[in-house]
Amino acid sequence: MTEEDKRAPRSAWVPWLVAGVAVAVACVLAVRLFAPGLAADVASFGALGSSKTAVRAKLKDPESARFGLVYLGPDRKYACGEVSAKNSMGGYVG
Repeated sequence: MTEEDKRAPRSAWVPWLVAGVAVAVACVLAVRLFAPGLAADVASFGALGSSKTAVRAKLKDPESARFGLVYLGPDRKYACGEVSAKNSMGGYVG
């Protein structure tokens, strides 16, 4: 067998390529049509991160902070949530 015989014929991989491109386009359209608030949700991750950083700055042991559910207010100006951290004795509280 020659090298050309070992390669898949063009007709074997072209349909897979076309199907892959079609799936990618469909995914992009679905996100744009059905999840318009996705960009806002992604932006809120930054707001959550800065809220957690502010809380850690007030703790004696910032590395010990364990965050539970954290919610952002509708205007993203405040956060409300649960945090547990070590106290002066080294035990977790909260």
